[in-house]
Parts: sequence; structure tokens; C-alpha cells
Amino acid sequence: MRKGIIMALACAAFVCAMPLSAKAETPIQGGRDQAHAESMTNLQEYFEEDVNETRDYYYKFKTDGQEGIHLLSFESMVNSKSTYSQITVQIMDNYGNVIDGTATGGAGTQCRTEATGNTVDIVLPLSGLAKNEWYYIRVNTNDGDSSKKFSIKNMLQVKFIAFRAADNFNMKAGNGTFKFTWDNIQHANKYNSLRSFDGFQLGLFSSSGSRVKYIGNGGAKEYSLSASDADLVALGYPAKEVTMKLGCLQEYHSEFNYNFKVTKCVYTGAFKTEVVKKAAKSDVSGLKYKITNVKGDGTGTVTVLGFANKNKATKKVTIGSNVKINGTSYKVTAISNKAFAGNKTVTSVEIGANVTSIGSNAFDNCPNLKTVTIKATNLKKVGSGAFKRVNKKVKFKSPNKTLNKKYKKLLKKKTVSGAKYSVG
Repeated sequence: MRKGIIMALACAAFVCAMPLSAKAETPIQGGRDQAHAESMTNLQEYFEEDVNETRDYYYKFKTDGQEGIHLLSFESMVNSKSTYSQITVQIMDNYGNVIDGTATGGAGTQCRTEATGNTVDIVLPLSGLAKNEWYYIRVNTNDGDSSKKFSIKNMLQVKFIAFRAADNFNMKAGNGTFKFTWDNIQHANKYNSLRSFDGFQLGLFSSSGSRVKYIGNGGAKEYSLSASDADLVALGYPAKEVTMKLGCLQEYHSEFNYNFKVTKCVYTGAFKTEVVKKAAKSDVSGLKYKITNVKGDGTGTVTVLGFANKNKATKKVTIGSNVKINGTSYKVTAISNKAFAGNKTVTSVEIGANVTSIGSNAFDNCPNLKTVTIKATNLKKVGSGAFKRVNKKVKFKSPNKTLNKKYKKLLKKKTVSGAKYSVG
């Protein structure tokens, strides 16, 4: 009796001495195809020894009913220090469609040298999987040396991690800027002790491709993007619709090698930019413009239509070389027919460097217009009566002598007979 008690106490002491984190590895034998895939249980560590490098091994796992990440960790060890294991992992749905995967191994690969050989790691954090569904893992491993056959051992684990992307992702657009805000507290993630995300990025997507704007660490709560941002413009904004999503970044470690880690981005929310079309009209700094060519890189073009409010006409009209509309820069290339016709307030006009066309009667019947400064270097067309019935002593100023001579001919019979021409 006494001996039995002593043995029981010894066993209890042994159990208490074991580290709580210790996990028992379970042997597994992967199926030859998807139909014969072996089941894996969440958090259980499995190993497959004496892997045959001439065939694929199939396993399967069932997703959780919660929203989160399914973290797949793999370790492959070849019983040799002269070569490296090569491992390919593919994740498939019930229909055999490959939805994710990666491969590693071979010379130059990051690996660990252990007593029995070289080991390589793979970590696959999977998001967006359907809840309570079976998914399949196909694994192919070889020793990287076709002339020899070494013993290979694979380790596998599936770990579900509750994870929810950032809440309250919002966007406000105005004054040529997109401003994004969100909450950075993780309510679901139990992977580590951090209360905030590891980082954020803004994903931009259009039919022309995609771009990523890295925002920063988990302390970030807001981000502003200019409408003239090079990446946004490269995706076709504002002529094309661009979808903007917040990417929540989390770092995950291998369950077999803590130093081996990958970062997973989970996107949340979706805001789409408004597509700007030709003929769209906008008021800027007292003038009205019509878009004639939509591009966001400064090569889009507009035509000046006149004053935004004729009751607020100014004495001096300045038509610039470019104008910003909702943060996007456009070249001002034309002045429309009758744009400022009949205005009694205007006394001087400056025509921007990119203007190539002045419409018919654009400044007709502006009796107080005395000075027209032409900054344009490639003015090609002046419509009939463009400067008809302006002040009889009107002066036209051109950038240089050559253009002064050219524009004098271009304006002939389109303004008053007493007009003067000079360089200025």
C-alpha cells in the first residue's frame, strides 16, 4: 500500500514538472489524393516521417465558425547537412481550386541546421475562408538532390486565431483630399498581448492595377491621401473608378520556429472614387470651367466658360495655365464662344500659357477692355469677333517679337481697327 502511494506521488510530481506548453506530436499519414485527405485538428501538432518525395500528400481541416485567421505552419527536415529540403504547399477548396500556396527550399534558402539535418519553414496565414467548411492541403517535399534519397520528416499544424479587421473605417472627401479614419483597437485577436494592430496600409485598386500606401504602426488612426497622389493618378483617377481599402497588418510566427515570421494583410471597408466625365463643369476662383479631357497627371484639359457668377465680375480676368478642380490639375487650353461677351466690368485680361484656342465672340462687347496680355506660346485659333467692340485703344501684349507678329495676323479683323500690339 505504502509503495503504491509513493509511486502515485512520484507520477504526480513528474506531471507537475512538465512544462505546460509542451505538446504531444501526433503521427499522420497524408492521403494520396484529395478524396483520401487526412483530417487535422486545430492546435494539434502532426508529423509525417519517411516522406516519399515522388508523390503529393493530402490533408484537410475544417474552418472555425468565427471570423479570423487560420494559421498553417509547416516544417520540413531533410536528414542531411549537405542539402536542403524543398517543400511546396497548396491550399485548395472542396472543388480542387487552389486558393493559396507557397514554396521554399533549395540552396540559399533561410534554414535551420539541426543535429540531424537542415530544416526549412513555411507559414501561411489564411483569411477570408468560408466558415465551417473543409479545406485541403497538398504538400510535396523532396531533398533537393535527385542523385540521392535522404530521409525527410514534415511537421504540420493548423491554428485558428480569432481576428477582426479594424472597425469604423470611414472616408471624407473634400478640398482635393481623401481623409480616412478608423479604430485601431483589436477586439477579437488573441494571438498576442498587443491591443493595437501591428500596422496599416491603404490598398488602391482599379482596372489598371493596384498600389499600396504604407501608413505605419498600430498607433495610427487616420491617413490623408491627396487627389494628386502619383499612385492614385497612375491607376487612372479621376477618369477611372479607384477602390480604396484599409489593410490591417499582423505578424505571425511559425509554431515550430518562433524566429520565422510573416506579415498578413487583411483588408476592410471599400470606398470608391467618383468618376469624372468629360463635360463636367466646376467653379474655381470665380471662373467656370468645363472638362474636355479627363486625366489626373496634369495633362487633362479644360475650357473657360466665363464668370461663375456674372454679378460678381472682376475688372481683371486672369486665365491661368492650369487649374485645380477637386485636387486634380488640368491644363487650361481654350476659352469658349461668348465666354465673357457683353461684360462692362472687365478692363484687362491675361491669357494663360497653355491656351491654344479663343472662341468666337469670347470678349465681344466688352467696351472697357483695354489690355490683353497673351502668355500663350502656341495660340492657334482665334474665332471671329473674339475681341469685337472692345475699347478702341486696346493693347495686345505677346511673349516675344516673333509671337507678336504672329498674333497680330491671327487677330486681324477679329478686334477693333485701332488695336495696338507690343511685347510685354
